[in-house]
Amino acid sequence: MSLVGRLEDLSLVDILQIIALSGKSGVLTLNNRGKESRIIFKNGQIISILGTGEKENIANLLIHEGVITLPVLKDAVSHLRTIKFRRNLAWVLSERFNQSQEKIENTIRRYVESHVRRLLEWKDGLFNFDLKETDEEIDKLTSDPLQPLLRKGLSTSSLILPPAAAAGDKPAPPSENLAELFKGFAAEEGLSPEGDEFLASVRKEISRSTGENLDLPRPGGEAGDEPVMASPGLRLLRSMVEELNDPNRYTDISLLVLRFASELMNRAVLLMVRKRAIGGLGQFGIRLSDGVNPENRVREIRVPIDEISIFREVVENKAPIRRKLRRANPWEEYFIQMLGGEQPEESFFGPMVSRGQVLIILYGDNLPERRRIGDSTGLEIFLSQAGLAMEKAFLERKLKEVPSLGKEHPYS
Repeated sequence: MSLVGRLEDLSLVDILQIIALSGKSGVLTLNNRGKESRIIFKNGQIISILGTGEKENIANLLIHEGVITLPVLKDAVSHLRTIKFRRNLAWVLSERFNQSQEKIENTIRRYVESHVRRLLEWKDGLFNFDLKETDEEIDKLTSDPLQPLLRKGLSTSSLILPPAAAAGDKPAPPSENLAELFKGFAAEEGLSPEGDEFLASVRKEISRSTGENLDLPRPGGEAGDEPVMASPGLRLLRSMVEELNDPNRYTDISLLVLRFASELMNRAVLLMVRKRAIGGLGQFGIRLSDGVNPENRVREIRVPIDEISIFREVVENKAPIRRKLRRANPWEEYFIQMLGGEQPEESFFGPMVSRGQVLIILYGDNLPERRRIGDSTGLEIFLSQAGLAMEKAFLERKLKEVPSLGKEHPYS
């Protein structure tokens, strides 16, 4: 699933903050006037960056910065060949050849930081954040052993603030002497002596050995080519995230969630997770033919947590679920009946997680239309933000309950 739109509607600063606070993993692709860059995230932190026409790579980078020597690089690439290029060069250098992990990591970190800072200058263009749910999917995105890859993710908060000392820093240019440096090594290995061609040859050999294409998929079209189908609720996501994070603004989080859901779905129900059962809180769009007030009906809903159902799945997995409610399951059939008796084409269940537990579940569907749920990426991101806001509100409430530290101690 993807979050798609224009940087004019949602700035890169906003996007970075949203990804960081939601702790999402995936690849953010940016297009601007024929240029493309891709930032890879793991659990909300940046671990790599790639760009169209980017000549830099860790082999070139580490030699240019004087972190490693050509003989060490030769031995490392030879070792990579024996293990079928299944490890990143930076990791092999530190683990196998006793090169300073700290120096390598810091060099790559400076490189990533400088490139992201340059991207922050883009005020227009297209973006596409493709969510990845598993570590295996992220590993596939970082399978190129010459790719700049951070062991410890880079916090986006340090990038959003102005750099402390190096405001004018730019990535180190490719070494002009790279072809000369590689000439002897390339001749021994039977590869092209030119620097860029040498690296391309290594990548071709990697692809032959692993059977994998190291190029990431690119979204079609550049800015201005054709209309962009922005993710639903994109502008609302920005304004609501600002509202959630504004300390001077009182916000009823549950109302914000329902408001966001109303942009994407015809009906929604908020459910509170208690110790033994899940109960209804509020709704919009529910229409009942028996004349009962929908609010009252929703508040009567009680589903036991220990019984097998989609509700239990959401609580245990702490992740959104989209599928059709099963009439064969007694508690899912009960829920269908409580909401009017008609089975939706598809249902959405999104958890709000706070302090490691699911506190609220948002249910949604598109009845009375026989239509599936559309792109829910923006909503899922907002739910994760809302969970963090609930956690923050809980901590602030606890702090207010603590006696003032400003009072004079009786024994002072």
